[in-house]
Amino acid sequence: MTLTYDSVSVGDEVYCLAWVGKRFTVVAKDDDQRLVALEGEAASDPYGAHVDLFDETMWMVTDQPWDQIWYWPDRAGEHYLDVYQRWAARQAPGRLIVGHLSDSGGIANVGGFILANPKRSMTFRVLSIDDSYAQTIIEPVALADDPGRRPDLDDLAAPEHEWVSVGPRTPVRISMMSYRWAVSYGDIILNWEDFAPPAE
Repeated sequence: MTLTYDSVSVGDEVYCLAWVGKRFTVVAKDDDQRLVALEGEAASDPYGAHVDLFDETMWMVTDQPWDQIWYWPDRAGEHYLDVYQRWAARQAPGRLIVGHLSDSGGIANVGGFILANPKRSMTFRVLSIDDSYAQTIIEPVALADDPGRRPDLDDLAAPEHEWVSVGPRTPVRISMMSYRWAVSYGDIILNWEDFAPPAE
């Protein structure tokens, strides 16, 4: 389970998503800033490891010795399979989808958000979905009559458009980016709605 500022005490042994597989000890708490200071075991790492966390980032701390990233919930509290299955449930073979480029493997905007930007997007065709292996195969596509044009949402639904493959067919990748589970094709985020800024 994830922990809160109030649920940890100095001397507690915890684990942190910022450094998967390393055991930390809570070495200090600052009630004014509501800051928790963690120190990694020096015996296993001669340089040690130090992480400071605030109320807003305590979701990164657990009392479970999760040594694989797949166990961890992301900053929204979701596990990878929940995120993937929700995304895959909206897809179907032959469907066209749009993905948006993250910023060199990070997320394009401060705070881990993505703003939909046609200039940083790419269109894909869903080829197959295999629920038993949680695997979806996609391929990048472009408009056959004008491959250099950026399609808009109306183009995706227009039956008169023909689409051609412009890249390799590949399974989507599931990885954590900016502490959020991402369904992606390289650095193109396909579940970009999960990275959208909160509505004002």
